[in-house]
Formats: sequence, structure tokens, C-alpha cells
Amino acid sequence: MYPEGFNQLWEGLTKNIATEAIGMNCINFIILFLWFIGIYSSFLTFFSKSGSLIYYPLYVIQIYSLLNKTGDYVVQDAILYPLHFLFFLVIFVSSIFKKFILKSVIWKGRKINV
Repeated sequence: MYPEGFNQLWEGLTKNIATEAIGMNCINFIILFLWFIGIYSSFLTFFSKSGSLIYYPLYVIQIYSLLNKTGDYVVQDAILYPLHFLFFLVIFVSSIFKKFILKSVIWKGRKINV
């Protein structure tokens, strides 16, 4: 999908994620937002002393079942989901910053005003 590598991936996702999030209807955005809160908190509480040990494995199972429907993934992809979701979160924050603060993004080496 991004044959030129990581920079092209970063630029492509940064260009589109904030726009798509804004375009979602409110109910879907809230549901997705709550799901992401659960994902991040399950990982953080799994390694804390007061956390529950059950939420992280449940999310691993859920994510693995979703991954099997979308492609050829291995269980390690589901186990390492916090890294993938952290990457998404960084791109999402970067996209919002570039779209609403800088009002421009870089795509294929060109500055695009949004």
C-alpha cells in the first residue's frame, strides 16, 4: 500500500486520519473512543500492582479474532497490540495537530494546505 516505505506511510496516515475522525457520526466516534480507552487501560492496568490481569488477555483474544478476519496475522501481532495502537495514537495526534494548528500536511514531498 505504501511502497516507498515508512515516510510515505506516515504522510499518508497523517493526511487522512483527522479528516476521517471528524467525518464520523457522533455515536460511532464515542464507541470507538471508549474502545480505545479500554485498549490502553487494559495494557496499563495489566502491569500495575492494582490492575486486573484479565483485561489484557481478553483484548488480545478480541484483537486476534478481528485480525483473522482482515488478513494473515499471527498471535504475536495481537499480543503486541499496545505497540500498534501507540503508533496509531501518535499518528492521530500528529494529524490533528497538523490539520487544526498548522493547517497543512506533507504528502509526497509537497505541502498541502487543509
